[in-house]
Amino acid sequence: MESALAIRGLAKRFGETTALAGLDLEVAPGEVFGLVGPDGAGKTTAMRLAAGLLAPDAGTIEALGAEIPRRIAEVRPRIGYMPQQYSLYGDLSVAENLRFFAGMYGVPRKAFRERSARLLDMARLSEFCERPAAALSGGMYKKLALACALVHAPELLLLDEPTNGVDPVSRRELWAFLREQVGAGVAVLYSTPYMEEAARCDRVGLVVDGRIRATGRPADLIAAHGEAAASFEDVFLALTSSGAPEAAP
Repeated sequence: MESALAIRGLAKRFGETTALAGLDLEVAPGEVFGLVGPDGAGKTTAMRLAAGLLAPDAGTIEALGAEIPRRIAEVRPRIGYMPQQYSLYGDLSVAENLRFFAGMYGVPRKAFRERSARLLDMARLSEFCERPAAALSGGMYKKLALACALVHAPELLLLDEPTNGVDPVSRRELWAFLREQVGAGVAVLYSTPYMEEAARCDRVGLVVDGRIRATGRPADLIAAHGEAAASFEDVFLALTSSGAPEAAP
């Protein structure tokens, strides 16, 4: 199956700081690929590059068959992007935010009515349509941000630490919401610093210092480390402390 997103040798520097130093990954349609690593590992930079908001210093990005950022205008309507913070307009209501983002992508009125009703229902926000985004709880805000990233029915979804600061119940609801989209064939690149979230992904890439140290299915990565790894956090700590080379179980 052709990849929805393919990144090869991606490098990016900001002055003297190396954010990415040869990142490689692929995401297939109907797959959640988790970019897992600590703060400062390069996850957000990778997300912004994949969204066409930055130009790489080296390497290639192909999203939905188009070279990024050169052809980003062609595929932007087919990509959804949820940055870490401040993606919504706080003074607009839940319904108004959805309408605004639908308008940005030219979603037809009939399609918007159908999609917004379904998204609000899945996000459990239907009864809060008139509440300003600034007055939502952290979990509700993140679910609305995800709904806004999905309102134009993208084929590729880029989620940058979407559960950061979210309570466990809202985190579980957000994942259930996300799985609905993946089941429909959406490809998802999902960044997180939370090792326990890695188990929810179909495949993961453990990123350290701008490079993916290991990639594979979570269960396979844990099994590959035998009795030394009882959890995904154990795998990550073993890899970062040993300086082990990139692996792909």
